[in-house]
Amino acid sequence: MRLQALHCPSCGAPLDVPPSAPRLTCAYCRSSLVVHDERVSTQRPRPPPRAADAEEAPYLEPEATLFSWEGARFELSTIEQVVPEAVPELFAGFEVQEQRFALVCLRVVDAEGAPIAHPLEPAFAALKESLGADRDPGLAANLALEALCEKPFAHALEVAIALFEPSAMRVVPYAAGVGEALVWASSEEGRCVTLSGHHERLERKSLLEAREHFTNGRPVQLAASDLVLFASAGVLGRGAQGYGNGLRAVLDTANAHLGEEPLRVVTLAKNAFWADFQRHRSSRKVPAGDVKLVAVRPILPPRVDRFPEGLEVKTFRSKRFELALASRPGDAIAFHELHDERRVAVWLEAVEGPLPEGALAKASAAVLAVLDRREHGDNDNPRQAGRDAYAALGVGPERVRLAVVQVFDRYERVKYFRGGWKQPLGLGPRGVKGDAGQQFDEGGEATVHEGARLFFPGLLDYDGQVGTAEAFAEVWSGGKASRLYEALRVHWKTKRSAAALEQLGKAALADQPHASLSGLALVTGVAP
Repeated sequence: MRLQALHCPSCGAPLDVPPSAPRLTCAYCRSSLVVHDERVSTQRPRPPPRAADAEEAPYLEPEATLFSWEGARFELSTIEQVVPEAVPELFAGFEVQEQRFALVCLRVVDAEGAPIAHPLEPAFAALKESLGADRDPGLAANLALEALCEKPFAHALEVAIALFEPSAMRVVPYAAGVGEALVWASSEEGRCVTLSGHHERLERKSLLEAREHFTNGRPVQLAASDLVLFASAGVLGRGAQGYGNGLRAVLDTANAHLGEEPLRVVTLAKNAFWADFQRHRSSRKVPAGDVKLVAVRPILPPRVDRFPEGLEVKTFRSKRFELALASRPGDAIAFHELHDERRVAVWLEAVEGPLPEGALAKASAAVLAVLDRREHGDNDNPRQAGRDAYAALGVGPERVRLAVVQVFDRYERVKYFRGGWKQPLGLGPRGVKGDAGQQFDEGGEATVHEGARLFFPGLLDYDGQVGTAEAFAEVWSGGKASRLYEALRVHWKTKRSAAALEQLGKAALADQPHASLSGLALVTGVAP
């Protein structure tokens, strides 16, 4: 990971730090700051001594340190404050294999939930090794507890783990005793959700009981503007001693600032925590541990601004539909009018070299023989038409790719056949939730109302066949935090099919620079 620009840990404002000036004052909030080891910390003056009968002063907020890092697919901001009176906990982040990384929080507590000083290095070492080898947070927690129990251990372990997987842009959570440690600020749902699960704190008997103490929480795919917030036990509060309202500050801040930068959210959440702490503090209460908060946000790949040379977007229009096709040199395309307010597009592309001589005429004749027959009840079956077209050509999908797209203006219905290309995805008129319709072995059908779309992904590289953008995000590189998924989500903001198809193509190339855009097409429902 690489370091980002430095910011003030009191207000989050960016700092202009001269190389020779390790001490400075924030121009916005006037906090005194110290720069050390590429981190920025507040520097608070010591309070003057108080008389014995003086009114109790507010608890002095510890110095805060803020730093931000940016990796291949994630950016991470951390703010931390050491509470001198608190028992330290183990709160760490580290990289795992294949660009994965994990956030971990461990601490030992007594029967009342109060933290106890206890060596955690063996447990952390076992946990870290397990995550690197098996990428299973629940298993890692089991091995951490096992390491503690190699010696007499009569207490309990609280543990929270968040494993981030950049390839799928997802996070796998696990928590025991700190069920609110992981908060997902979802841009698509417009709210915050706690992910960690509700396992009880772990004891020696947890290794033997036939209960699901070590089951992972629900994995979550992260969209481009999502945040994952990971809080220390000191923020959340645990046990009979210590302040424990920090979750409210985290949730309220994250809900109020959905979509904002991680460093701003952790700074504002820290400020909200202390404001709430000072309001509710009694003379016997201190924070339950060090105040530490991490926010992680996915990073989209760099944009691709140019549509590939050699591809031409061809557009065809009927009364209720607009079709845009990304045609390569040598492709053959025809758009035929059929009886009863119907039309059909026939598209051929050679896998290698030129198309067979007269290929479009032969394929079109076979297609029209099925779809334009007035006396035959099977004239709305492009799957049969596609098979007949291949028979007329005397070749199969290994030599010629073929698409037959039949549109029904009267019923706002689309039926299709595709040979050698992927099945299309249904998109809604205001986002990704559209009609996936029915998909068969070589084709399918869907209702496409005004503003809705069918996106034909052609030869884009992913496993299997899917019919919805949600399912597509499960198999596409980058998942929901990909340029292509983001373009699918906002497709409706570009009304014209040709322009929308170009945007989808450029988004696919941003995610997969060597992707083939062969067979890329878009069918849009339009007003009559």
